Amino acid sequence: AIPIWSAKLVVPFVSVYSHIRDKRPLYTSYSLTTLSGNSLFSNDKAKQEFHYTVRDIEETVRDMVEWIYNI
Repeated sequence: AIPIWSAKLVVPFVSVYSHIRDKRPLYTSYSLTTLSGNSLFSNDKAKQEFHYTVRDIEETVRDMVEWIYNI
């Protein structure tokens, strides 16, 4: 793990290296911006205005598996 600021310094080199190797870059300036952005979100407004509720993870995973495999 390295600090975001140092990763941003080497983005051009990562880009050139990945282009030479014909591989997808490990990260881009956009991905670093996304990672360093504000990730503190709240669902309070959805709860108040739309009566949003959170389901148990077990129920969600079970429903997803049933949906994927059409059980």
